[in-house]
Amino acid sequence: MSRIYEQDAYNTGLFPSSYWSQTIERPKKSNALSNNLKTDILVIGGGYTGLNAALEIKEKFKQNVSIVDSAPVGWGASGRNGGFACMGGTKKSFKSLLDKHGKSKTVEVLNAQLAAVRRVRKNLNNYNIDADIVEGGELLFAHSQKSVQVLENEQKFMKNEFDFDTKFLNIHELKSFGISSPEAFAGVLNPNSFGLNPLKYVIGLYKAALKEDIGLYYETAVKKIENLNGNFSVITNKGTIIAKKLIIATNGYSSDDIPREIRGGYLPALSSIMVTRPLTKEELDKQGWKSYITSYNSRNLLHYVRLLPGNRFLFGARGGINADKKSQIKNQQVSRTEFERMYPAWSHVQTDFYWNGLICLTKDLLPFIGSVDDNIFCSFGYHGNGVTTASLAGRQIANIAFGEKPENLPKIYQRSLQRFPFASLRRLGLRAAYVGAKTQDWLS
Repeated sequence: MSRIYEQDAYNTGLFPSSYWSQTIERPKKSNALSNNLKTDILVIGGGYTGLNAALEIKEKFKQNVSIVDSAPVGWGASGRNGGFACMGGTKKSFKSLLDKHGKSKTVEVLNAQLAAVRRVRKNLNNYNIDADIVEGGELLFAHSQKSVQVLENEQKFMKNEFDFDTKFLNIHELKSFGISSPEAFAGVLNPNSFGLNPLKYVIGLYKAALKEDIGLYYETAVKKIENLNGNFSVITNKGTIIAKKLIIATNGYSSDDIPREIRGGYLPALSSIMVTRPLTKEELDKQGWKSYITSYNSRNLLHYVRLLPGNRFLFGARGGINADKKSQIKNQQVSRTEFERMYPAWSHVQTDFYWNGLICLTKDLLPFIGSVDDNIFCSFGYHGNGVTTASLAGRQIANIAFGEKPENLPKIYQRSLQRFPFASLRRLGLRAAYVGAKTQDWLS
C-alpha cells in the first residue's frame, strides 16, 4: 500500500490502547475471509461509513453485500475518536459557504449536518445500541478575549441568515454553566449535538450487520484491485473477492493505490486524545469545570474536551505531523502541556490513557461523497466530525451506488474529486498550514 505516514499509524496488529478499548468488552476475534467469494457489492472499510453503507444496501436494496477491513472491528477512527456526535463535516464556515455558493446551497449543508446528527440517533434507536449517550448539546468556547466578539458575531449571523438558534453565554454565564478555564472567555451553545462512546456505537453497528447476514471479513487486508470481465477482482491476504461494485470507506486510513483512482484526493491528519484518572468532586470544584457537555475551543488548531461519565476528563488536540513512536511521545508531552495550561487546577492529575489516530481532509475542505470511476464509489473527508457525517454519508453513498438520489446530500458535495497539487508532498503542505494556524491562534 502507498500511504503517507509512518507504518506505526497503520499497525493493525496492535489495537489502540484507548480509554474506550480498555474499559469495554470488544467482540471476540471476528471472521476473516477463508475462501474466495462473490458478492454484488463490496465495501472496503468497516467503520461508520462502511457499516452504514452495507446496512442501507441490505435493508433498502436487498442486495448481497460484504465488508472487508484489514483491522479488527473498531480499530480505526470509528472506535478511537472523542465521541462527539455533533454538526460538522467541513472546515468551511457557513459565512464562507454563503459568500461562495449562495444561500440555497449553504442551507443544504446546514440541513445535511442536522440530518447527520439525527441519523446517529436513528441508528442508536433502530439497532438498540447503548452507547452511553450524554445529552445537552455542544459548546464552542472562546479561547481568548479577542475571540469573544468573533463568536458573538457568528452566533448572530447564523440566527439572522438561517434562523439557526444557539445561545451565547458570557464568561459569567459560562461559569454558572459549569465551564471554567483561563482559556474560556465566552461560549456558544448548540443544542443539537450530544456525546457518546464511539467504540460502543461502531460495535453496535457491527452487531446489527451480523443480524442482517452481511458478510463481515475483518482482519483481511486488500492487496490489489483488478478489473475482471466487467467485475472487480479484489485480492486480499486471505483470498479473492469478486464484486460488481466497490464502495471505498477507508477515510483517513486510505491509500493512494487501493484504489489508484483516489490518489492525491485525501489528506490524513493526526488527532490525539488523552484521558485523565477520575477526578474528585473537590478537584472539579477547584477548576470550576463540572459540565459533561461536549466542548471545543475557537482555535484553528482546536482542542476538544469533555468530562466523561465517571469523571475522567478527555482532552483532544490537533497538530501532530509524524506518527512514529518517538513523535507520539513528543505529541503526548505537548498535549499534556496544553492541558495543564488550560486546566491549571488539574496539573497534578495523571494521564491514564493516551492515543492518536487519523482524521481526513480534502483539498476544498468539503466531504467527498460520489463516484471516482465506473462502479467505484467513495466517501471520505469528514474533517474530524466522522461520528455523524460518516453515518449519513454511508447511507448516501449506498444510494448513489444503486442510482438512487440520496437524501440530504448538498449539491456542493457532488463534484469531481479535487486532488492536492504535488500530491506526494501534501504532508509538507500540512506542516506549513499548521505553522500558519498556530500563528493565527497566537495573534487571536
